[in-house]
Amino acid sequence: MEQSTKMRTVFFAVWAAMVAGVLTALVNQDRFFAVEDVSIASLVKKSGAVQVRSEGLVRWRDAIEKQSFFDGDRVATSRDSKAKVGFGPGRALALGEDSQVQITAILTANHENAYLISLLRGTIIAEVEGSCQGCPPLVIRAGDDTFNVGSGNKLALFKEVGNKVQKFNPKGPCPEVKRSEE
Repeated sequence: MEQSTKMRTVFFAVWAAMVAGVLTALVNQDRFFAVEDVSIASLVKKSGAVQVRSEGLVRWRDAIEKQSFFDGDRVATSRDSKAKVGFGPGRALALGEDSQVQITAILTANHENAYLISLLRGTIIAEVEGSCQGCPPLVIRAGDDTFNVGSGNKLALFKEVGNKVQKFNPKGPCPEVKRSEE
């Protein structure tokens, strides 16, 4: 009889610990997903066809100016289209024609967002104005290359599908895109 009481006590203690762990996780859930479901960028300006696709979805939607973007969203421009995405004051990303990026927010220790922008194809110009002192950088990833764009800097990149990324002068002409005849 005494052994049965001890087993029940141990079982109850383990059960109580598991319930407490689940409740703690539910209460602190927002700390683990602080960037989720919060707008991290917006479409400042566009010309031509610009589309957006949320992470985990297959369908692309037409983007409109001032539209909010969320963690994991992909933004794409078509031929003869351009877009400018803003990340709050002083930080912006310009997409050239036939370009695609994925935007991810990285929560820093001081609770500000740095942004990881994955260039999947096309041309981008990332800029962080000099007035944005202390702002977390825009981190640009293109293939195996990673670039940090900090305060007062501008970076221009071009990437064709399946090829290495190329830097170019943001004030100069964009590299020519080799198109296959349709």
